Amino acid sequence: MTTTATISANLPTDIKDVHIQNYINGEWAPPTNGLFLDKCNPATGQVIAQIPDSASADVDNAVKAAKAAFPLWSKTPVSERAAILLRIAELIDENSSILGTFESLDQGKPVFSAIHFEMPMCAASFRQFAKLITDGGIKESESRLESMITPTSITQPKASITESVTQHIAAG
Repeated sequence: MTTTATISANLPTDIKDVHIQNYINGEWAPPTNGLFLDKCNPATGQVIAQIPDSASADVDNAVKAAKAAFPLWSKTPVSERAAILLRIAELIDENSSILGTFESLDQGKPVFSAIHFEMPMCAASFRQFAKLITDGGIKESESRLESMITPTSITQPKASITESVTQHIAAG
């Protein structure tokens, strides 16, 4: 098995030896089964990180943590929730170079595209979500499913309107 240590000399120096863990209940934790997978750059086949090969116990732990957090989160004022989303957008903007580099390696796409299109689009999405909740764009009366599947258009910096669509296709 190739490890990140073996190939780290070929990566930018500020992203060596990336070993990702699960984030559950506000803490980083390895998968309960202790297993990790190689994450490869699809453009080169080079291992860029180790990612958790999480087990059902990890999913169960994450669901339990989410259910336990929900009562407090659901009472958090919309303005505070929006502020959190806006802060995430700011952090994406502030770290777009390193995030874009990781996105490039993860997706096998050009670094320029990842930094100058993907990262601004990601930050704009968080801003749009903050705007939706503060402007009442998602109403309590809407079904949860409807609000999750309604296509959303986001105006991007230096771009026209972008629409994100997810299509599920059965494997065959």
